[in-house]
Amino acid sequence: MADVIPSNSVSDWVTRAVRAELESNGYSVIEGKQGDNVPSTSVIVSGEILNVFCDMYMSYTGQVSLVIRLNRDGKELLNRHYAGEGSAGLAIAATSESYSRSLALALQSALQKFVSDLNKTLAAEN
Repeated sequence: MADVIPSNSVSDWVTRAVRAELESNGYSVIEGKQGDNVPSTSVIVSGEILNVFCDMYMSYTGQVSLVIRLNRDGKELLNRHYAGEGSAGLAIAATSESYSRSLALALQSALQKFVSDLNKTLAAEN
């Protein structure tokens, strides 16, 4: 079994991935804390990390599960569970890189579903 040593916390990893996914889809991201003065046209993204897990038997299986909420001007626009799975392929040798890649693919899968819902939600708002 390979050791997987994160370079940051799981919440930092997810936050950075959410930011990158939003920016790669054309959204501007401003980080802040709850209670910060936010313009009423802004959409606030928040949520919880439910599960981050990677297993290996014949192949790697990464799973990520999140609840993501969208709010605008005090109104909840979206509150959904997103899950993703990813695999770095066959497990020939247990390497930390393969675990990491599997989890990254799982998170990317979950966030792609979220961005799709975000686009639909904002289109329905306009």
